[in-house]
Amino acid sequence: MSQLTPLEVTDKIELISVEKLILNELSLKTYSTPSNYEEILENIYQKNIILPILVNKDYRVISGTLRVIIARELNFKVVPVLVKDLSDEDMNLYFMSSNFQREKSLADKYRENNLINSLFGVRKGSRTDLNPQLKEEKQKKDELKKGLSTYEVNSFNRINKLAKEQYGDNFKEVIVDELKELEKTNKSLNALVGKLEKTKQKVGVKKNSKPQPTKGQVIQQLKKVLHQLPVEQHKEVLQSLLQQYDFQMVG
Repeated sequence: MSQLTPLEVTDKIELISVEKLILNELSLKTYSTPSNYEEILENIYQKNIILPILVNKDYRVISGTLRVIIARELNFKVVPVLVKDLSDEDMNLYFMSSNFQREKSLADKYRENNLINSLFGVRKGSRTDLNPQLKEEKQKKDELKKGLSTYEVNSFNRINKLAKEQYGDNFKEVIVDELKELEKTNKSLNALVGKLEKTKQKVGVKKNSKPQPTKGQVIQQLKKVLHQLPVEQHKEVLQSLLQQYDFQMVG
């Protein structure tokens, strides 16, 4: 991964048609509309866009997707932009680092954590001291996660592990919905971790327990035994054993 270069003071600000700009897909997938959207919109309406939109040379937005959406809603014709020639990798890094101060929901933070994990191959416990490139990636990964607390990162990673085992490939969609509900009730991430842990335990018990035989299977097995007993004992023995499986004797 290449070394990020900071924006230069000499970078030229241009006025570009709003319609030319291509919204950042990662931003749209990662962040929901902030609760203070109307406040931001009113501020831009009153003062215009002060901080230029950062775009790549093909006018893909790197940073400022929300401002572009608002500019379109307010029918702005042009907006100030800074054009930067970046690789897709560096575009992603600039995008992530520009969102530290953004208002984020738990679902936003969860998606952000997953996105950062997907951008870097380094895993927890990897020997970065033996691989300079891996070390550099870990440093960048840690830098991007500064907007998340250690508690949040550890909780999200634990939630992912538990949810994938229980829900399969679509587990992230399920967890986003769970986090939205969690935030409504002001519960902590520990509540969701605990819920998933309990579900895992129940599934584990179910897998390890022997399935209860059907009534037909019990009767077939009993027939092999009953022929060895006197006929007058058959009904009494059969009634007693069937009751052990919560079956009711008929006739």
